[in-house]
Amino acid sequence: MIERGVVSRVEGETAYVVFKRSSACGKCQACGMLKDMSEITVDVKNTLRAAPGDRVEIEFSSGNSLRSSLIAYGIPLLFLVIGVFLGYYISNTMQISMPGDILAALLGLGLTAAAFGILHILEPRFRRRLKNTFRMVAVEKSGEVMQNGYENTDG
Repeated sequence: MIERGVVSRVEGETAYVVFKRSSACGKCQACGMLKDMSEITVDVKNTLRAAPGDRVEIEFSSGNSLRSSLIAYGIPLLFLVIGVFLGYYISNTMQISMPGDILAALLGLGLTAAAFGILHILEPRFRRRLKNTFRMVAVEKSGEVMQNGYENTDG
């Protein structure tokens, strides 16, 4: 996935790029932009020597987007299913006065809530892993377009 943004500042080998919300934003949240945010700043290795104010294109791996979606939606769904099956198993094997459907629903919802809590706690770790997934592919410097380190001289 390619996104376009503006370099807000450069510190050493790192460029900080500000992105405005596009139509695809907020669905996977892989870059860290939540649904109530209108822009986000990401840091990327400044391989094309972009300067503050330059417009850049940043590539974000679709595999990372898929991985982020799997983490955000798949893990809670898995915990829900495990909770439901565990609730039915417990109600069928133990003498509990509570109906199996209610126990399954309560355990499913409880484990889903626990999954969201675990993901919230582990969020900084996931962000660090996604931090290096952006790659600068083009920069526009005062009318010139640079792609992959080479000046584009086409018309």
